[in-house]
Amino acid sequence: MVQCSITQINKTIVRNRFFCCIATTLLILASIPGWHRCSRHRPGTSDQCVCTQGVNLDSLQKPHTTMTQIRISHTTVYHYRSAVSLNPHRLMLRPRESRELQLMSHTLKVSPDAMITWAHDVSGNAVATASFSGETDALRIESNVELDLTGNPWPIFNIAATALNFPFFYSNDDRADLGALAIQQYLDPMGRLQKWARSFVRGTAPDTLELLKAISHGVSEALQYEVRESEGT
Repeated sequence: MVQCSITQINKTIVRNRFFCCIATTLLILASIPGWHRCSRHRPGTSDQCVCTQGVNLDSLQKPHTTMTQIRISHTTVYHYRSAVSLNPHRLMLRPRESRELQLMSHTLKVSPDAMITWAHDVSGNAVATASFSGETDALRIESNVELDLTGNPWPIFNIAATALNFPFFYSNDDRADLGALAIQQYLDPMGRLQKWARSFVRGTAPDTLELLKAISHGVSEALQYEVRESEGT
C-alpha cells in the first residue's frame, strides 16, 4: 500500500513548472535524431505532482515573487505472508534543496528498526539506505516533509541568439553536459514518440518559445494521472 498526500499550509497559490520541464525535454528530443527517453512507475512506489493545465507564456512578462508552504506525507506499507529477511532499501524521499525550495523539516520513520545512512547520487539527490537485521512480516516507511517555495513562479530565462529559432544546434560543451539525456534509453522501433514531438514543429524555423508553449499544451492534453487502488501497486 502506498499513500501520498500534499497539503498546502498557507493560501498562496503557486504555479507548477512540471509541463514546462517536460516541454523542454521534448524539445531536446525533437532536435536529436533517435532520441527516446521515458519514465517508468515501479510497483511499491508513488510519484505525485500538482500541475497547471498548460503554460501561459504571457505570465513570463509579469515578474513577481510568491511564497508557498506545503507539507508532503508519503507512506509505504508492505505485508508478507511469513517472516522474511529484508535486503537494504534505497529511499529517495528527501526533496533536493535550491534557492527557490527551502527544506524546513524532514522526518523519516522505518519499521522494523533499521540503520539509516545518507549519501548523494550523481544528480545531487540525498539518498537514504535502510539496512535491516532479523526477520519481519511487515515493512512500513513513512516520510514527512515541510517546504517553503519562494521566487518567481515563471522566471525569465534568456535564450541564446543561436537558439531563438528551431532547429538549433548545441555546442560541443553543451552536448557533453547533456550526457545521458542525449542517448536513447528505450526502444521505439516505430518512432512514435519522436513523431509526436515533431508534430508541434510548424514551418521551417519556428520560434523556440512558441514551440515550447505548443509542446507544453500538448503534454497537458495527452497525459493524465490515474489512481491505482489495486494491492501491490
